[in-house]
Amino acid sequence: MQGRLSRTIIKSLSLVTLLNIPACNLQQKTIQTISQQPIVKEENSENRFLDYFPSYIPGAAEVRKYKTDNTKYNLVHILQRHLPPYDECNTECLERVAEIQNNIYLILDYLTSIYPNIAVYPEGIYPSDYEGDIKTYSNKDGNEKLPKIEEGAALVMYKEQKIREIKKTEKPELHKKSLVLLNKIDKLYTDMLATNSKEERDRKREQIEKLYIDLYNNSDQREDYLLKLIKDNFDTETITVFGAKHAFGGQESCGKAYCLKYRFPLKDNISEWNKSHPEEKFSLIEIIPETLEEYLQTTISPASHPHQ
Repeated sequence: MQGRLSRTIIKSLSLVTLLNIPACNLQQKTIQTISQQPIVKEENSENRFLDYFPSYIPGAAEVRKYKTDNTKYNLVHILQRHLPPYDECNTECLERVAEIQNNIYLILDYLTSIYPNIAVYPEGIYPSDYEGDIKTYSNKDGNEKLPKIEEGAALVMYKEQKIREIKKTEKPELHKKSLVLLNKIDKLYTDMLATNSKEERDRKREQIEKLYIDLYNNSDQREDYLLKLIKDNFDTETITVFGAKHAFGGQESCGKAYCLKYRFPLKDNISEWNKSHPEEKFSLIEIIPETLEEYLQTTISPASHPHQ
């Protein structure tokens, strides 16, 4: 089920362009650190974890820091591309996504070495996911690829005992709803491309747009659920490996520099959380793996849809 979800997530990227969903411009290729302060200065702005968090990390192209005063929780979001099923992705696509996952492995390996007790929450994870055997891809030369699961890097490190524990991240019904919506969008998109009727294409496009709104709302609920889990588990410093289309912050909590390119949030999760939990605020750090932006830029056109 996770493989199907990952494939439809990757394929749906081309729909963002087709439907003209607004995107901001992000072209920087160097490592960047952004620190956002609230307009009203509060008494305690010290956040040693965020202030001393490394800006240069193996496997990372960018490190973005968004600081909130009086923070209790720090969330580190490593943006990822899901690994698609081998038989539904050409060799070039597989190798490029695997390269991103390899970079995520380097990032996690570095961070868990300097923060050995940090909590790790990979997207889509339930306890049963990390009890069984991990299957791997092999190319024609027999070289081992990444695991045939969405959150390959985190689970590989768990099996290698480089991560002590990975934590449940998902509310099952919300995760399942994402799968159902993505499957519906995928089918409608395929049908839309197949029809020669402009009227029929417009009708299906309207249906897709409505489904995307449902998907965005569901994604925001999944992000809210993770914030609550972190708070309930008292994990003051946390790493999550979550899809590149997810955004826990927004331009209210993180400032105008916060980029929503390729993303689908309807709300600023951290801003709303911090308003309703003034004693349990979050700050955010985003890590962009090397080659992720290049991958998104080159796979977001309708022509590349069959191999996304």
